[in-house]
Amino acid sequence: MNTRTFKLLSFATIFSILLMPAHVLAGSMDPTNPPGPTMHSMEDLYQLIVSGSVVITNTITETNTVWMGSTNAPVPKTGQITSYHSGDDGFYQAGFEWPSPRFVIQANSNLVLDNLTGLTWARNANLIDNTRQWVEAIDYCNELDYGDNTDWRLPNRLELLSLIDHEEYGPGLPSEHPFANVMWSNYWSSSTYCNATGFAWWVSMNDGWVVPDHKYDSYYVWPVRGGL
Repeated sequence: MNTRTFKLLSFATIFSILLMPAHVLAGSMDPTNPPGPTMHSMEDLYQLIVSGSVVITNTITETNTVWMGSTNAPVPKTGQITSYHSGDDGFYQAGFEWPSPRFVIQANSNLVLDNLTGLTWARNANLIDNTRQWVEAIDYCNELDYGDNTDWRLPNRLELLSLIDHEEYGPGLPSEHPFANVMWSNYWSSSTYCNATGFAWWVSMNDGWVVPDHKYDSYYVWPVRGGL
């Protein structure tokens, strides 16, 4: 098979498949098996194309394959329910509904699972009982052995922000949160400020303020695990 022709045909057809409603697609690589998610390589897709068959696939995870998932990543609600002007955030309250309960204390009571993001947080939001410079904060989390787990890391900017409830302040967390020792101050994220790489982003747990600051400055540290 001509490689150039294969690439042109397969990618053009993939994009056309992605534009089709999922319910109109049909076909199976193995009709003797019950319906279910199936992984197909580019070669599989090409053979199906030239044979006149079409396949539904939600995900493709093999090496050198293309993901054909149609599920968007939903943007969650901010938590703000008070409207200050018609058409603002509190007016529409747009976004994905938060699960209830939002937070669940795990069997090891040192851990809290966030059912919105799937991330697991240290229940103690000030484990280190102090502030650290950015590199020190990353190293501390990477080396942390806590709650019978060693795969901790410093959360990125969006992960920290995911904890914020924009209806609350002091701290700016959902009112039913189960965390302890939440400092009404700034927490380092692992995200570097790309416009000045000697800076990194912090998130204020007091009110959700997000600011880049010099990595030599010291702020609080809140380890997270999961999400990789």
